[in-house]
Amino acid sequence: MADKEDFKTIVERRPQWDFLQNLPRELKGFRYVDGGRIDGHVLTLCSYVMEAEHRSLDLIYTKETFDYLSVKNVGLERFRDVRYITRDREEFERVIPAVLPRLLEEISPAFRPNCTPMLAKKGILQWEYWKTLPRKIGDFELFITPENPLEFINNSTIFLDYADFAHANELVFLYNRVRNEFFAEIKQESFPGTIHDFDAKSLQQLEGLLSEKLEGYLGKLALGRIEKA
Repeated sequence: MADKEDFKTIVERRPQWDFLQNLPRELKGFRYVDGGRIDGHVLTLCSYVMEAEHRSLDLIYTKETFDYLSVKNVGLERFRDVRYITRDREEFERVIPAVLPRLLEEISPAFRPNCTPMLAKKGILQWEYWKTLPRKIGDFELFITPENPLEFINNSTIFLDYADFAHANELVFLYNRVRNEFFAEIKQESFPGTIHDFDAKSLQQLEGLLSEKLEGYLGKLALGRIEKA
């Protein structure tokens, strides 16, 4: 295991770090943005952003666990990619340039994840009902659809997402492959919340819940009136 690095040393090295200087300034439709921001335990080394599509990738160092890693941001969802976490700076310098194109492809709007055969078996990719849903409800816009689902964390895939970017509110629908069930989660002003209002065992059951609840639910979410589990 690599020795822990002093946080101050990492912060001071960052502006002249050859690793960052040699990364491409544009790649896969994303634009390189210099880092340097410190948020609690986390130093952002640099980012790749696609502003119009609300997508970005952050390369960070966290002094909480002494790790270098990448963080994906898609819409209002932010999650760590656990495949390339390391405390070894030299390993990070070696691995990231090789996997960077793939990391950016995975958060691109047109990307389809490796789990698509399983999603197709469940009927998610062929699901026609979502096309009847409003593209916009109040300040919420339909951001993610089954045409291009997002591989998420904990064996879950996001296949439907209503996001209000201006107010950081969100209602997102997921399928968990291990539990074989559909469920939803919310964000209210960026704060995540667990709900059970859209728990379903089948797409047909979910359709009934969406028909009954969706528009009213988003209205209550906009007003901050959703009770979390």
